[in-house]
Amino acid sequence: ASSPVYLVTSLAVMQSGARRIVQEEIAQAPPTTNPINGFYATGTGCPALTVGGNASTYSFNSSTPGVPPVASSGNVGANGGVVVMGTSTHVNGKVSTHLPASYGPCPANGVSTSGSPTILSGLANVALYNPPVPPLPNPLPPQTNTTIRNTTMNPGSFGNITLQGNVVLTGGTASNPAVYTLNSLTLNGNANVSTTGPIIINLAGVNQSVVLQMNGNSYFANTSLIPSNLVINYGGTGTMNINGGNQAYSVINAPNAALNFGGGAAFYGSAVASTINDQGGVNLYWDQALQTPPVVSTSSFHAITLRELNY
Repeated sequence: ASSPVYLVTSLAVMQSGARRIVQEEIAQAPPTTNPINGFYATGTGCPALTVGGNASTYSFNSSTPGVPPVASSGNVGANGGVVVMGTSTHVNGKVSTHLPASYGPCPANGVSTSGSPTILSGLANVALYNPPVPPLPNPLPPQTNTTIRNTTMNPGSFGNITLQGNVVLTGGTASNPAVYTLNSLTLNGNANVSTTGPIIINLAGVNQSVVLQMNGNSYFANTSLIPSNLVINYGGTGTMNINGGNQAYSVINAPNAALNFGGGAAFYGSAVASTINDQGGVNLYWDQALQTPPVVSTSSFHAITLRELNY
């Protein structure tokens, strides 16, 4: 993990004609290293991450299309406690925790189980992981309520949006993804929301306790089958309720939020949230091509060196 160093130069010319020049090298603190887990809860509570409902975790690599997912490296973890429950629940990978990597009651132990689930690769202890938090969109989107049904939606800034029926989000390119800035998003009435290219959704969540709600049989269909083509950023502490599906390929970057998976089926990609609850039986497929969530650093710059130069 690293961050760039910038050289800032300042020249002052006095009324007398005297000149002074100062240079400073500044940088942000390097980001903490991702503990190499597809689904990670940054919260320190007991539990921060729950996997149950006979769900399974797997891995695949979107950079090698056509290669099927494998029942290994389906890693999950948390800064706090992890609960794995259900006789047919399988973590086909390792479970990581910042707490002691042992089985038993939290917080003295990092992982507790019930119903004899399977954890294929055992437990691991990892350093505390505090990823960068996505900043609030600037400017903020409106807070008006709008329902959109059976149409094509182009990038822009929107308020509290409810999507119904068949809605297509117009995408961009890999080097210039389409950006949708929303205050909140609800998928209702069996909404089928599909994409036509790389998309970033930035959620503000102002005055909203639930910022993303997928009801009933509503789902996202990322037809590219590449999770990085649908990135959802949210820096607040609200709730996100997400349904799985055959084309639910996405990256969820919400390190302060409560993320709940439901609706069965599957979710492909990666997710970082404060708490992650998968008791709805959603199978989680980690895309190893992602490795880390999108980096959005909001920390302050600090001085590394300072010098005065002759001019």
